[in-house]
Amino acid sequence: MRKRIALLGDVNLDLVLPVSGFPAPGAEELSERAFLALGGSVVHTARWLSLFGVEVRLAGCVGMDPWGEWVLTALRRAGIGTRYIQRADRTPTGIMCIAVGPGGERTMLGARGANAELRAGSIPPGWLEGVEWLHLSGYAWLRDPQRAAAEWALAEARRRGIPVSLDVGLGAACLKGATLRSLLPRVDLLLPSREEARRLSGRNAPAEALQELSALVPGPVLIKLGGEGCLVPGERGPVHLPPFPVAARDTTGAGDAFDAGAIIGALQDWSPALQGLLGNLLGALSAGGGPADPWPTEKEALRLIDRLAERAPPWQANLEMLKEFVQSHWEGGEDGSGLEGADGGPAAPVP
Repeated sequence: MRKRIALLGDVNLDLVLPVSGFPAPGAEELSERAFLALGGSVVHTARWLSLFGVEVRLAGCVGMDPWGEWVLTALRRAGIGTRYIQRADRTPTGIMCIAVGPGGERTMLGARGANAELRAGSIPPGWLEGVEWLHLSGYAWLRDPQRAAAEWALAEARRRGIPVSLDVGLGAACLKGATLRSLLPRVDLLLPSREEARRLSGRNAPAEALQELSALVPGPVLIKLGGEGCLVPGERGPVHLPPFPVAARDTTGAGDAFDAGAIIGALQDWSPALQGLLGNLLGALSAGGGPADPWPTEKEALRLIDRLAERAPPWQANLEMLKEFVQSHWEGGEDGSGLEGADGGPAAPVP
């Protein structure tokens, strides 16, 4: 039987601009090409979950505008249902402008728009029926009524006994007071980046941040370290998991891909180490592709696993288990199909 996962967070249109560098104030930078892509943390996570045959139920909000129509069409073509996506009458669809430098690092500017208009009372009945996991974005706590919707979803999941994961989000980690920290005792899997963990815990060192946050979260805390892999809890303290060898071309959504791997691992009752390894794998596959590239294939995933096994002998047994799982659960097709964007690929060139 297919796993069912509900997600709540931002649904955006991304305008992706590959650039040689981000301009200084008052300067300008031109890109050779521009691409339109599906965006939003939970959208990226949903697409990677779908790659492994998970049924995703995405709750979000877009505007009653052409960009909203574009996003809904792209979601359907990516195999993600839109039944739980609301439309805002007077607020435009969220748009992010993403400048991607030569090393793949992204810089974002944008407006969340209709995302903040998501209302709990307008989520169609049945959203959480039969669901085995709920994944939330910390950005949902930035503003009401979306904040109230996220609070309702978290409370309802706890009432139903549904495990919950939280992707912190840098903007949410900057919230004043103990807004997100107060959620941590109700979260089963916490997925912050290095900087988010620092801001949440008040500790600069990732290992110290992991220990601080682990004292608050009932389940595992997996800290994403970008190109350095991740840090997870172990029996004798924090454990560093090595990154998969890949040249980053676009890091947009890589952390969200990591989230998908960690959630899939949690549903398999894997150790935090195996969860982190699958997260690292999907994050690497995401970062290794450019905006115009087709989605990764199973062969690419297996190739990365073999390369890391050669470089990190202590992890060979875990990587062999990971390889077997990918071979038996990957549903994206040998050509990367199954995660198609609005034009048949992950991003559509702007004419």
